[in-house]
Amino acid sequence: MLRKLAQAGEIAVYLLAVSVIGVFLWFLFTGNFENAIFTDGTSLTCILDGNTGEIVNVNK
Repeated sequence: MLRKLAQAGEIAVYLLAVSVIGVFLWFLFTGNFENAIFTDGTSLTCILDGNTGEIVNVNK
């Protein structure tokens, strides 16, 4: 029983490692790192959308 449990644990570790690497690569290649969040001196927070280049005001 312990041998089968150890094998299941090894498989789970490999699956978890592959999943984490896959999520990291997906985020790396599909993420938009050009977004910026800043304040314009008012009570609103501005977001620069990297895909469209537009600035959007949002409430705090």
